Amino acid sequence: MRKGSKMLGLCMAILLILALAGGCTSEGKNNAGGNKTNTGAGKGESGGNQEASVSEGAANVNLDSPLPVVKSPIKLSLVTLKASNSGPAEGMWFFQFMKEKANLNFDVKQIDNTAWSEQKNIMFASNQLPDIFTASFSIDEIMRYGQIEGQLLPLNDLIEKYAPNIKKLLDEKPEVRAAITAPDGNIYSLPSIGVSDLTVWNSFAMNRFFVNQKWLKQVGLPEPQSLDDFYAMLKAFKDKDPDGNGKPDSIPFTGTWTQGVGDAYVVLNALGINARNAMELTVKDDKVILAGADPLYKEYLSYMHKLNSEGLLDSEIFTQNETAKFAKAANNQVGALSGAAPFVFAPDYAADWVPLTPLTSKWNSKKMWTDGNHVTPGRIVITSQAKNPEAAIRFADLYFTELYNFIFWNGPMKDSEEALSYEGWYLDDKGEVTYNFPDGITNIWDYVNALNPISGAPLGPSPVYDSINSLFGLKAPGLPESELSWRNPILEKVGPYLVAPFPAVYLTPEALARRNELATPILDYVKEMEARFIYGHESLDKFDDYLRKLKDLGIEEYLQIYQSAYDAYVANMK
Repeated sequence: MRKGSKMLGLCMAILLILALAGGCTSEGKNNAGGNKTNTGAGKGESGGNQEASVSEGAANVNLDSPLPVVKSPIKLSLVTLKASNSGPAEGMWFFQFMKEKANLNFDVKQIDNTAWSEQKNIMFASNQLPDIFTASFSIDEIMRYGQIEGQLLPLNDLIEKYAPNIKKLLDEKPEVRAAITAPDGNIYSLPSIGVSDLTVWNSFAMNRFFVNQKWLKQVGLPEPQSLDDFYAMLKAFKDKDPDGNGKPDSIPFTGTWTQGVGDAYVVLNALGINARNAMELTVKDDKVILAGADPLYKEYLSYMHKLNSEGLLDSEIFTQNETAKFAKAANNQVGALSGAAPFVFAPDYAADWVPLTPLTSKWNSKKMWTDGNHVTPGRIVITSQAKNPEAAIRFADLYFTELYNFIFWNGPMKDSEEALSYEGWYLDDKGEVTYNFPDGITNIWDYVNALNPISGAPLGPSPVYDSINSLFGLKAPGLPESELSWRNPILEKVGPYLVAPFPAVYLTPEALARRNELATPILDYVKEMEARFIYGHESLDKFDDYLRKLKDLGIEEYLQIYQSAYDAYVANMK
């Protein structure tokens, strides 16, 4: 049994949300039948039969309340991602709830996260598609399968007529609409949405860097505040046996550059470069630039080369994956790294780690921390194969209601109508949320993954928790002290300095094709030369030659493609 944060009055709050849940319904009841949904073109086009089935499906949709989604039961096919701690779909409370309360019988296919890219390609190449994906699609994939191939339905009309909660969000938050609108003006996917205001629960700087405070105490140093301090800390970690085992085996700074986001953004940010790695784009004075071509990027390379030449960087930093990196932390070999949370990467030493504050440098006195994009398109799509797209969008709309988003993430409250036969969470006599974890489950994340297809879910938790806070002044459930020990410091140390990264932007089909021609040689060269400069295989005296080579590879055209897309994104927000 695990107790979470104290939430006196939560039961009343849930009852209030239940009362509010039916308040946002479609105003277009007269449109319930006879509407033709635009199904796109190309592979997704299915002719007259599509129109007949859509019209029939529309008549069955319930527009009077969020549930049931349809008046008479129907079957929908769904592909979702399966995390390592997810159970089988047939045992999940979520799908039983959908069957009994929404009249939706889901034929579910779960795909392991590790196999998702390959399986996705196979399904779209063969056009063997489910009605709905709750998964993860990149901007390029949304463009390809939506605007170009017609395998994803445009959702604009469906949202307008059948999804009042999604429509309300898009009307109130133009930045969300801009992030999910393709160049042809259509919306082909629904997003995951991150925090709007940081709270203890949502202390989610999406990029998090930690240092070993036990090692700091051992070497007699305070937490670093600048690049010079950071170097001094790493130097002490190497020279002063911080783990006390009498062996020169400490790894001051580990990381990985093999899986997209590296661990050295703390150095880039300290220099004033708003990017997580050299291959990312950033904006300065409304001009799109590549981080690896920023004038201050040379200082980053010089600093990292110094760390490497003095043995302060993990020798496997350019070759290891996340699993190898975290294994070293779990073995108490590491002093500094980027990671989700200490209990994830060093479960036996979680209390030893504290978040790093943004660093400054002689080139930049202003603290900054590159955040992640809080609006992530591609979390839910409806395909051109869908026979009941109106029901599918009504299902998606549930994620954008306060009550159902809340219980989809946390599970139902015990003895509530939503609980069905499931145990659910409850308030003990002290007013604290209590979970009765099933056998084999020891933490909240495993618990919710056993209940729901959370991995790749279409909507993140923060809008719900924000609304709980604003409406009822309550805290989100389920935060034991072990989580507060790192979330609170992130809130304090990083929260005030978060800056938005380069946004997710859409490229026209022509621009996308040209970008694809340019991107691989440019980004491969940047990545290769980053390693060569840091390892000392290439002298930094050749940095100007590096910039000239980038120009020869077409970086100016590459940046102009993104400049046009960025300008269009900004225009869509107005």
